[in-house]
Parts: sequence; C-alpha cells; structure tokens
Amino acid sequence: MKLKFMGLLIIAAMIGCTGCKTSQATKATDAAKPDATRTVMIGTRTLTVTGAVIVKYDSDAFYYKKQCLECGYVAEKQIGSTISNGASTINSDFTCPKCANKQTVKIVVN
Repeated sequence: MKLKFMGLLIIAAMIGCTGCKTSQATKATDAAKPDATRTVMIGTRTLTVTGAVIVKYDSDAFYYKKQCLECGYVAEKQIGSTISNGASTINSDFTCPKCANKQTVKIVVN
C-alpha cells in the first residue's frame, strides 16, 4: 500500500514540475523582451527612448541602434544625432529582419 501511495506522489510531483518548467520558460521568454521605453539622462537633458538602444553619448550628440521590441534583435547600424537647444523628437520606422515585426522607433529629447 505504501508503495502505491509513494508512486502516486512521484507522479504528482512530476506533473507539478512539468507545469513549473513551462511557466519558468514562459517567464524567461517574457524577461528576454526589451522594455518598451527607457529614460536616459545626458547632463541636464532627458532622452525617452522607445525601440532603440543608446550606445554612446556626450554633451553634444548621442548614438543609437534600433531594437526590435518583440524579439530583442539589435540592428548593427549605428545612427547619430546632435543634441540641440530645446525639445526635439526623432521618429523612424523599423522592420525587424529577424522576426518581421514592424514598429516605430521614437526618441524624445527634453
């Protein structure tokens, strides 16, 4: 009788573990997705970035690469922009070559 009961416990534990592995894998996949919006401070200026990664900057300019919000792919091409007085916005369309996701890259400088 004890062996049958132990067998049921082992089967129940295996079923539970399978569910745990699935949920952990799902969480890992969701965690791999990039944040939709990031904020970067450059001196007294604030950059609000959606769909891109700032790779380097100084007080006069910044450089970014487009990033897919669906799969996390980062484009190889580096794009530069100057930081001028006043607020400005950069809008650019991006189609991911890896997953074909279409999105808008937006950078707001305040």
